[in-house]
Order: sequence, then C-alpha cells, then structure tokens
Amino acid sequence: AQAVLYPSTYLIARQFYPELKDTTYRTFREICPKELIVEDRIADMLMRIKGVGGKISTILFRPLEDPDKLRSLNLGGFFIDEASQVSEEAFMLLQGRLRDSGGLRKGICISNPNGHDWQYRWFFKQDHFKVAEEKKKYFLIKGTSLENTFLPADYISTMLNSWSDQRIQREVMGSFDTFEGAIYDEFRRDVHVVEPYTIPDTWTRLIGQDHGFRNFAASVFGAVDEDGDIVIFDELYLKETLIEDICKRIATKIGTHKISGMYIDPST
Repeated sequence: AQAVLYPSTYLIARQFYPELKDTTYRTFREICPKELIVEDRIADMLMRIKGVGGKISTILFRPLEDPDKLRSLNLGGFFIDEASQVSEEAFMLLQGRLRDSGGLRKGICISNPNGHDWQYRWFFKQDHFKVAEEKKKYFLIKGTSLENTFLPADYISTMLNSWSDQRIQREVMGSFDTFEGAIYDEFRRDVHVVEPYTIPDTWTRLIGQDHGFRNFAASVFGAVDEDGDIVIFDELYLKETLIEDICKRIATKIGTHKISGMYIDPST
C-alpha cells in the first residue's frame, strides 16, 4: 500500500537469499495485483509497480547477509521478513537509508519473538532511547497464532500437542520471555515482574556477576526479603568493556546501598 500511495524506492529484505527468493519474493508476486506490475525482473529481484499520479515505485528484494552492500540506497520504506534472523546492525543500517522524502520513510518488521533480542529492546522495553518522544515512533503489534483465521483447521492443535511449552510460548503465543537455551525457562513476565516499589533497607542486598568481553558482562542486583525470596531491582549489561570500567559502573549502581556479597561465575 505504501508503494502505491507514496511512490518511491522500497526494500523487501530477509536474512538469507534462498528464503528471500523461494518464499518472500514468490509470495509477494502471488499477492500483488497483476494490473499494478509494470516490470518484473526475476533475475535482478526487482519489481516496478504503478503508484498514484502515474508515478512508479521500485521494489528491491535483497538479502541482509552483507548489509554494507545496501549503504548507497535511498529508500522511502523497508520491510524485513523474519526479523529475528536479522542483526541489529542491519536494522539500524536500513533506518539510515530512509531518506527519500517521496515515501513515508517507515520500516516494517515481522517475526516470531526470539527472547530479549534487539526487537525486544526497540519495540518492547525501549529503555535505550535518549528522548521519550522517540519511543512513539516505534509501535509493536503483538498477536498469537490462535488469532490467525487463515490457518488450516488442525495446524494449531498439532503444534500445541507436540511442541515443548517454551516453543509454544514463543512461536504460538508470541512471548518475548521464552527462548531456546534459557536457564530459567519457566520465566513469565505476568508472574515474575511486578510494579516498582520501595525496597526496605532491612533486606539483604547482593550482586550476581557473569563476566564477558565479546559476550556481554552481566551484573544483577538483588534484595532478599524475610522469606528468602530474591527481588532483582537493577541490572548492568555491557559488551567489550574493560574490567576497570565495569567496576566503575557497578560502583555507580551501588551508590549508597550496603552490599552484603557478590557472587561470580566460577569459570571467571
């Protein structure tokens, strides 16, 4: 619809070329009204369609395995299929290509959730934005497979009766809090996350630490209540950061809190 109403150059992308060609491109050719297609260059993965006012929109189909190849594009919009397979760097690069004023300059991503990845940070948690107004530019529409009325009658029941609970939560129910390899795979946001409240000074405060450099270094700050339950009230998540700088950041987080102990991964 964007390409028809706002003629410009648009990109439809997916991480890998075979899936882009055999699935995304093929599906687009099937659903795009034939009367709109002016040119369809299969070898070049390029299509031109009619827009309003007699103008033409160019639609490029490109993989994102090497996103640097797309730096020269001027786009009016982009669409990423299966965005969970795509890197945050590729997503941000395409953001930087939204500079053709003829289009709406909007990007659309569709995907199954894949844990607390870049999609979770940009569209759900949104705590990295420097300006609150910027959050309003990113909108999340979340749905479950149960709401899809176009699926075969036995499609959902087959998955519900054969898949693991974690896979069902992620790929059927659309949960960001479930992903393969999670140590605590029973985590549920509606159960384990509460509204902020003031933690009593009498509760014992602890820090859990898992060091990393290429992989993230993680610190979690917890408080233990009278029943022995631990409430995680803060976190630190840093990549490619020197130990000296990590310690400074931890000290800033601690502030005036009295820390009774720090626990670190023995492999450190």
